[in-house]
Amino acid sequence: AEGRSAKLEGLVMRLSDCLSKDKADAICTDFCYIAARGGRKRLVREFINVRRSEMDRIPFYCRMIATLSTVFDEMASSTVELVKTEFDYLVQKGKQAQLEDRLKNAKFLAELVKFKVIPDATVFQVIQVLLDDFHEDNVDVLCSFFDLCGFYLARAQSSSKRMNSILDILLRLKAVSNLDARRCALVDSAYYTCRPIQKVIERKVRP
Repeated sequence: AEGRSAKLEGLVMRLSDCLSKDKADAICTDFCYIAARGGRKRLVREFINVRRSEMDRIPFYCRMIATLSTVFDEMASSTVELVKTEFDYLVQKGKQAQLEDRLKNAKFLAELVKFKVIPDATVFQVIQVLLDDFHEDNVDVLCSFFDLCGFYLARAQSSSKRMNSILDILLRLKAVSNLDARRCALVDSAYYTCRPIQKVIERKVRP
């Protein structure tokens, strides 16, 4: 047990350098050999507690969650539960919550979406909460979320119909919400990330 604990600490130390697919996959492989239940909980906590200054690790952490959950299925559900609980807590705090913390949480949720770890029902609960109170930091958080995973949601078979309806609502909310210029630009950027403008290529006809 002591040897396994030391190996786990070694893996946790390697997370600080986990900035490539190869390194993430190597950690997953090594973790499978020492994956006691306590170790799995510890690893999930390490993922969730990533610092705001280390947000570039989040895509690789979510890749690891998706990979490991094929072997240890509770890792996906426990991660989703913790990230969603954090989302609810930050929403409840309102203006007292740091925007940077909320954007980190949104990035985690978005990456879980792209790795198909989080259920659609949970995704749309998050979106609905932000739409229902569409002002101030909620606008920033929703736009960041859509910038990161909206294109995927608008095209995935399980979510495209509902997501495209939400994009129509987003434009209507922008029109009636008296947003400042910065947030109007955020909404436009998020909308066109999800629904890119189709460029029409004109073919020149030779005379």
